Amino acid sequence: MDSCFIMSVTGPFTPDIINQLAHHNRQHGASWDTSKVIRLNNHFAALMQVSIASIDKAKLTSSLLEAFPQLQLSVSACAGTNQAALEQAPLTLSVPMEFELDCADRAGLTHDIHRLMETLSIHVEHFESYRVPVSILGRNVYRAKLVLRLPETQSSQSVVNELEALEAGARANVKMNVE
Repeated sequence: MDSCFIMSVTGPFTPDIINQLAHHNRQHGASWDTSKVIRLNNHFAALMQVSIASIDKAKLTSSLLEAFPQLQLSVSACAGTNQAALEQAPLTLSVPMEFELDCADRAGLTHDIHRLMETLSIHVEHFESYRVPVSILGRNVYRAKLVLRLPETQSSQSVVNELEALEAGARANVKMNVE
């Protein structure tokens, strides 16, 4: 059974430290469901939601401490993790579909998108977002590209509608299959 936990990592910043952490996690069978990295001068702080087989969790954390002694590592359970829900039969998911969202930028938009995906039980395989200043509009524009696997009960059009409802004037579209 998979275990979900939040891992926070802080320490001195080097250009490849995030890639090294990601590679180390993948080598141990872990995946980052979502993450946020902040860089401040020569230091960084990263917060990741990690999924891994329960039996491998302790091995991963001890190997991270051993492989990266210059970093401070903290691990805590995912908030709201319901063990009974985790033990239910897994959802049947669609093939990967690529979605794009364009709208006016606002604080908390990325967080709202992640919360929406969690609420709809959508598996996020890839998420990238950009904030671009548009001088003619006098504001920033937000663009997100997502690769998602939907539960069999969810239609791609309903996801488009939900994404567009996050912000007035938002436009979302879907490319059916991603290879």
